[in-house]
Amino acid sequence: MTADDLTFGVELEVTIPIAARHEIQVGGYHCGRQIRSLPAGWNAQNDSSIHADNGFFGVEIVSPILKGADGLKQVKAVCEWLQGLNAKVNSSTGFHVHVGFDRSDLPMMKKLVALVARHEKGIYASTGTHRREASIYCQGVRNNEAYRAAFLTGTTSHRLCNRYHILNIVSNQPTVEFRFTPSTSITNVSG
Repeated sequence: MTADDLTFGVELEVTIPIAARHEIQVGGYHCGRQIRSLPAGWNAQNDSSIHADNGFFGVEIVSPILKGADGLKQVKAVCEWLQGLNAKVNSSTGFHVHVGFDRSDLPMMKKLVALVARHEKGIYASTGTHRREASIYCQGVRNNEAYRAAFLTGTTSHRLCNRYHILNIVSNQPTVEFRFTPSTSITNVSG
């Protein structure tokens, strides 16, 4: 398998100036509305966890299923579009990445959870802030009893785990979601 074989998707939590409201129609949570200016499948959803400053509104920009170099080009184009709208990020926004993954392959799931648990501190450190590690929306898996029981010891179902962890394994899609990255990591896209 190569990188071109992997599927992925992103969620970009941002705040957008109210003056640019005409550019986006925001749908409900998990009921996004297509963004006219973007390729097919890119939608805007409400997300109550985003706290916007005066003059801005919070929105989650969600991609369709992406693949390979074309998918990366789309993400870059969306980030540039957001910059053109003067979108901002703050401590309430995040950048989540879904990667296509067969969660029914329990040996691979155990390996993935163990890998994330083993390197959790380093993954959090890569964001340059302790804020994500302390967030209720991005809890660790290393010391979480549900994750430990489900994958590190193999004694119970992963359905007891919730999605608000550095690694979300309970998505409704055939993916795993990495939730540790703050939006500040994606605001300056170049080259």
